[in-house]
Amino acid sequence: MKPDKNSYGAIVPVMAAALLIAFVLVIWSPFAVSGMLSSRQAAGEDARGGAPTENVGTEETAAIAQTGETAESLTPQEEARAAQRAREREQGWLRVEQKQEEEHERQLQEERRAQQAAMEEAAENNTWELGEDPSAVEGAFGAVFREIFEPIGDTCESYFDAKGNPYLVLSPGSVVLDGETEPRNTIRTLVYDRVSKNGECHLIVFYEEILNEDGTEYTTAIRNTYAVKMSDGSVIPSDKHAWADVGNPAYREAAGEN
Repeated sequence: MKPDKNSYGAIVPVMAAALLIAFVLVIWSPFAVSGMLSSRQAAGEDARGGAPTENVGTEETAAIAQTGETAESLTPQEEARAAQRAREREQGWLRVEQKQEEEHERQLQEERRAQQAAMEEAAENNTWELGEDPSAVEGAFGAVFREIFEPIGDTCESYFDAKGNPYLVLSPGSVVLDGETEPRNTIRTLVYDRVSKNGECHLIVFYEEILNEDGTEYTTAIRNTYAVKMSDGSVIPSDKHAWADVGNPAYREAAGEN
């Protein structure tokens, strides 16, 4: 059975409409898909503040949580600048410590200069006074003189040597040497040695310089060494007559000179 002319007329518009719809779908589909992807990426950027969330790994998320910044927020140049700032801060602390050390050393030097000036001034006057405080050198001399020499009628005069060290000149003495019949004149002095090894005593040496008839030196002998306790001024004779002597037990115990 053949279709009539009216049937062809109804089919043609339907086919044409179908073709038009298919054509539109083919043309529009790529743009629709691209738009959907863009919307998803935009949503991810909003969630992270500008970076797609789909590519965020576990380590990067931890870094964000710790620093508050994304891994991409610090460029190599920025990392280098941050490291440089850290080094500068460390160097700043080092400079502060160095200045403190320099200031401490400057104060020590000023104290040394003041002490040296005081010693030089005293040396120019070339005199000093016996002290009472046994912790001071002048007090140690005073303790030895008052306990050992003043009771036997000695007098004393105080002086400084060329190095500014104090010493005492006692009353003149005399001695008869072995094989001689006539006494020789002597110059008797008390000379400061040092602080004892245990730091508790001043050590003072008693010298006797034996003279020739013309007044020149014949020889000098060590007559004794005294330890003066800084705590109470006690005087302990050592019975030392030479530098190699170690002294008696009481002296060694008091001065720690074992």
